[in-house]
Amino acid sequence: MANDHSYTFQVSTRGVFLSVFEPKAFMKNGKPKGEAKYSATLLIPETSPDLAPMKAVMASAARSKWADRPLGELKFPITTGAKMAEKATARGKDGSFYSGNVVLKTSSKFPPIASIIQGGRIITLDSDALKAQWKSKFYSGCQVAASVNFVPYEGDEGADGVTCYIQSILWVGDGERIGQKDQADVFKSYVGQQTNVDPLGDDDIPF
Repeated sequence: MANDHSYTFQVSTRGVFLSVFEPKAFMKNGKPKGEAKYSATLLIPETSPDLAPMKAVMASAARSKWADRPLGELKFPITTGAKMAEKATARGKDGSFYSGNVVLKTSSKFPPIASIIQGGRIITLDSDALKAQWKSKFYSGCQVAASVNFVPYEGDEGADGVTCYIQSILWVGDGERIGQKDQADVFKSYVGQQTNVDPLGDDDIPF
């Protein structure tokens, strides 16, 4: 189809900040901003074979609306991992996981089709029971594949570009969790402090 600008990843990539079962609003200064949406951020290795063909589809989406406009004038839903890491550092956060990747941000008003690969077959999570059973697999840092759709848009004051809608996402395997501290480090002060003494003792403090 001439107007179809969808792309399906051929190899797995790392999914972070996944909201594929419940929509979430962007938070600014502790308050929700804008409409709640489903979303996923994909970390695509700079050496990924998916990168070039995906960018070609993205460019084709732009050309379908602006045939002769320089692509450099438009906004796209990808950025370099180095830039994202720099922004995270400026906010006092660890953004090292962005390094060596191209970052693709996706979202949708509608829930993407979620599936998992298990025992060599793909299981679509098309019921509440299946979603409840497997949703914990979609944590920040897991390995996923996805199908996305690129759509051109006209923004305010000439801020035009191409956005990326998440259509479906497949859990492929586990990966190092992002944003979760090592629990051995969190509770390190308790190591060796076990005791048989009743922690309540004769404490008469009312509560």
